[in-house]
Amino acid sequence: MRIFKLLWLMLPAYCANMAPMLVGKLNILDCPADFNIELNGNRLLGKNKTIRGFVFGILTAIAVVYCQGALFSISFFKMASVLDYSKLNIMLFGFLMGFGALFGDSLKSFVKRRLNIKPGAPWFPFDQIDYVIGVIIFTWIKVRYYLLDILFLLLTAPLLNISFSYIGYCLGIKKEQL
Repeated sequence: MRIFKLLWLMLPAYCANMAPMLVGKLNILDCPADFNIELNGNRLLGKNKTIRGFVFGILTAIAVVYCQGALFSISFFKMASVLDYSKLNIMLFGFLMGFGALFGDSLKSFVKRRLNIKPGAPWFPFDQIDYVIGVIIFTWIKVRYYLLDILFLLLTAPLLNISFSYIGYCLGIKKEQL
């Protein structure tokens, strides 16, 4: 049951992590998140990080947490929840989930640029676990993560990422297959 609880808890982060890819073709907020600033000849984050991605990622996480909160009154979801959503500031927690996921991803991109790894080029396992680490850091104050929880989340993130990347590739949303 703990495994389902952890997956349910992380659902907003999973969705926030996928949201930028899903809205990538929209022509709004298409500004680089690093404002084209360079450090030693390389962009801070790279061309794939946009304000649009941050905004839609955070809004997606807030919407998912809102839905989780609405479902919390149903006994199944109450039993399946790590948190008491009736006592949770939904907006704040959704923001922390979304921002944490995107911050983790952006921090990884920053490091990739310093290592001269091209934007979009694979960097296993960091491409798959970056957002999980960000979420854990930003929600630590609200969620009691046990060491086994963290290990489970870090081990399952690559499997989920590869699965959803393959689905995105098959649907024509992603250009490259992992």
